[in-house]
Amino acid sequence: MTRWQFKEKTPTSVKVVMPLFFAVLMVNLAAWWSIPEWSPKAPDAVHSLPIRFRGGAIYFVQPWLARLAHDSN
Repeated sequence: MTRWQFKEKTPTSVKVVMPLFFAVLMVNLAAWWSIPEWSPKAPDAVHSLPIRFRGGAIYFVQPWLARLAHDSN
């Protein structure tokens, strides 16, 4: 297994990017679990944009979540 080794201190860019990477990973995992759990399978006034999941299931979400997932048309 490879390991990152820096000559002196850890660079600031690594200190900034790594927590952001893990935060995005956690948000994606939360969305992967919560969208099928709480989103309707039919559109309504609030949940108007479809997101397709593997296996062919389509769930309708709020526009801000679709923009976040880059799935809006």
